[in-house]
Amino acid sequence: MQHHNHFFAALIITLFSAAIPALESDREQPIQIEADAATYNEKSGTGTYIGNVKLTQGSFRLWSDKLVVYNKNREVDKLIITGQPAKFRQTPEEQKEDIQGSALRMEYYGKGSRLIMLNRAKIWQGENSTASERIEYDSLNSIIQAGEKQSNSQRVKVILQPQNNKPK
Repeated sequence: MQHHNHFFAALIITLFSAAIPALESDREQPIQIEADAATYNEKSGTGTYIGNVKLTQGSFRLWSDKLVVYNKNREVDKLIITGQPAKFRQTPEEQKEDIQGSALRMEYYGKGSRLIMLNRAKIWQGENSTASERIEYDSLNSIIQAGEKQSNSQRVKVILQPQNNKPK
């Protein structure tokens, strides 16, 4: 069953959409990767980072057990991120709560601006969250999918806190 939700859409859009100023400035920053071990295969354009991996780009931070970076024409084409779980955090804009996510596996495809979170996937901002075995966002087409249409056994759980509209 496909679930669409305005909060979830806004949450994901702030993660990888080039239209968000904070992310635009993040994308202009250098990518820094730290790990216990690293291997780069120049022939295939693949970098593999293993053990206590930390990736930073502007306000975007990622922690994992393993990160594989696929380069095409000297640009990052795809990231495969695994961990127990792998986690990320990003500040969407000043004075906003950080967006956080975790999953056992994440795949990010740069050209299509698509993030796929698999196995115990969860994304949250403050107390609002979405959890599923699969969360996918296609920012070029503004399509968000949580769960899988073919499976009735994989449920999607969304928690939306009520807005506090009381005057201060």
